[in-house]
Amino acid sequence: MEVAAERLDYWHESLVTGKWDRRITERTAELNEKTLGIIGLGRIGREVAARAKAFKMRLVAHDPYVDEAIVGELEVEMM
Repeated sequence: MEVAAERLDYWHESLVTGKWDRRITERTAELNEKTLGIIGLGRIGREVAARAKAFKMRLVAHDPYVDEAIVGELEVEMM
């Protein structure tokens, strides 16, 4: 697997010269309606869940100590 930083100079030059081809360079998967598993709904887990909701992702999580009110607020399916 190639590390993006190793070719940073190439991508920068492509952008500056106007040769940036999004069809070739973008390899992102669509997040819309995908499932995201979160282990732990502490401060970071809650922030991840809140951001994932913007993509209409299905959220599943495991945290034996989380309050039910937080689960309902985040609309997370506990496992």
